[in-house]
Amino acid sequence: MEEKLRNMPADELSEENMHRLINVLGGFQNVELLEESEFLTLTRCPVEALERWLKSAWIRHDIDAVLAGTEQASTRPVLLARQYEGYFTIRLFCPRNELLERAQQ
Repeated sequence: MEEKLRNMPADELSEENMHRLINVLGGFQNVELLEESEFLTLTRCPVEALERWLKSAWIRHDIDAVLAGTEQASTRPVLLARQYEGYFTIRLFCPRNELLERAQQ
């Protein structure tokens, strides 16, 4: 994952804060860092349904609040990266309980 981080310059999140965030979330072994295209492939979600599915089945966390300690991310955090003009926008999501329960069936 460290190599992925080096290849994903984020426009609003410094490399130092990205490392801090990963540590707050439990370390590299506990966090998925995926570009949207990888996420779509892994989840088999159609691109046109992504935002709707993220809103209904995932919890979006405020990265600044998580770093400040005022918000805590739940289990199985995913850092979702979207490339735009050579930089990446990083969003933090965790699956809702219903999604986790369905995945276990």
